[in-house]
Amino acid sequence: MKRERTMTAFYLETVLMVIIFVLVIAILSQVFGLAKAQSNEAQQLTNAVCLAQNAAEAAAASDSEKELLQLLDEDGNVQLQKLDGINVLTAYYDGDMHPVTEEAAAADASAFRLEATWEPQKGEKGDFVGSDIKVYSMTGDAPVYTLSTGVYVRGQEETQ
Repeated sequence: MKRERTMTAFYLETVLMVIIFVLVIAILSQVFGLAKAQSNEAQQLTNAVCLAQNAAEAAAASDSEKELLQLLDEDGNVQLQKLDGINVLTAYYDGDMHPVTEEAAAADASAFRLEATWEPQKGEKGDFVGSDIKVYSMTGDAPVYTLSTGVYVRGQEETQ
C-alpha cells in the first residue's frame, strides 16, 4: 500500500512539473515574440531616420528643387508631384534602404516612401528654403518619421 502512494506521488509530481514547464515555455515564447516585434519596429524607425537625414543633407546641399531632385534620384527612384499646390519629391527605397522603383517598393512590405518638399521664401538678402521630409512605410498611411529642415540660400532664383 505504501508503495502505491509513493508511485502516485511521483506521477503527480511529474505531471505538475510538466505543466509548469509548459507554462514557462508558453510565457517565454510570448516574451520573445514581443521582443522580435519591437526589434523590427526599432529597425524600421532607424532606417526611416537615416533616410530622412540623408534627404535633409541633400536639401541643405541643394541650391534648387531641380538640384535636390538630382541628388536624391538614383536609378529613377524619385518622382516630382504637385500636391495641394506644393511640389513634392517622392523617392522609394527597399527595406535595406536601396533605391527602387515605385512598383518594386509596392511589392515589398518592408519598403519606404520618402516625401520631401522644397518651399522657398523670399527675403531681402536671399531665400530661406524650408523642407518637410516624411518617411512612410509602404504598408502604412502615417509617417514613420518626420523631419523639418531649412537652409538659407543667397541669390536663389525662383523655382517652379
